[in-house]
Amino acid sequence: MFISQSVVNPLSSLDESTWSDQTYIMKVINVQQAKTHLSRLIDSVAAGECILLAKHGKPLAKLSPYCPEKETRPLGGLEGQIRISDDFDEEDPRIKALFEGV
Repeated sequence: MFISQSVVNPLSSLDESTWSDQTYIMKVINVQQAKTHLSRLIDSVAAGECILLAKHGKPLAKLSPYCPEKETRPLGGLEGQIRISDDFDEEDPRIKALFEGV
């Protein structure tokens, strides 16, 4: 029913010391097959699989598991607990001398 194709990790050839040479196996599904077997595809995606939807052999969309966004931290909360000196952005002559070699 489904045709599996391997999709090579595009980052694998950038830097051998940093990136691995992993190959991702991803199902490439025709749009018509996806319409017919949508509930099966959703079950596969829910299990962690990624699926490419293609039309005439050209990828159009990627089905991947939903990852909820992390809760954003509220700004503030330390009002009155932190004090910033009035001269915090003044130039320090010792550091200037290090940069200028004086």
